[in-house]
Amino acid sequence: SESKVFNNQIITENTFKILLLGASTAEAFNSDILESDFSRFINRPVKVFNAASGGFNIRQEAIALSLVAESVKPDLILVLDGANDIIHATRPGTILGTTYVDRTYQLMLQKPWFSPFVYLLQNSQLFNGVLSKTKRNTYDSAMIDSRVADATVVYLQTRDFINLYAKGANIPIVFILQPFVGFSRTDNDAAARNLYKYRENGVLKGFKLISNMDTNGLCFLDSNREIENKKLNLHFSDDVHFKDLIGYHFLSTFFLTAYKNCFIK
Repeated sequence: SESKVFNNQIITENTFKILLLGASTAEAFNSDILESDFSRFINRPVKVFNAASGGFNIRQEAIALSLVAESVKPDLILVLDGANDIIHATRPGTILGTTYVDRTYQLMLQKPWFSPFVYLLQNSQLFNGVLSKTKRNTYDSAMIDSRVADATVVYLQTRDFINLYAKGANIPIVFILQPFVGFSRTDNDAAARNLYKYRENGVLKGFKLISNMDTNGLCFLDSNREIENKKLNLHFSDDVHFKDLIGYHFLSTFFLTAYKNCFIK
């Protein structure tokens, strides 16, 4: 929540404030890395306000932005996302533009007595393991193509909204399409790549659609082009998360490079 994330922050007038949006990969971003890299460049103290949350899609990020931007008054907005918008859209039964937990909330509201069992199942490694294997067998190629295309439209429309919001508030904003293990070509990432290969088809198609779109003045970079072309080893623990801080050091440098190229003349 806003009070949990932003209370008790020591900010001086000279502090350069960064608002970070995204889902679980952004939520786990070590703020010290971003603060250190940006502080060295701009020669000012830097404070990161992390409004990312696990499971978020871009529409939820837009809501988070509208809720916290006025209180934070950031000097820069960084957005790290993309995977959830594609992955959730390819799950059978998910309505495009909604979150993957919408059906869970609906069930809890309609049958509140069932809520404890839903909670236990969602936190059961055995249940989620079986569910994951079942999902792998339901990823039909034709269905993926159609839903990925539709999900991409929702993503791009909302990205444009966020960009217009930032421009209207005169806040520089940088969008980074987050790293996905399917673009890694290193042996160290082979285990994670193979484990989540069933998601690869949809995410690769969705990310390529997003990356190839005309950015219309957006400050946008696809981190996966760098990962693929330079065969970077980011030490993925699964499809979008990292085992250590190597991936975050890469992303911090990537964000700073984009900021320099887009806004520093």
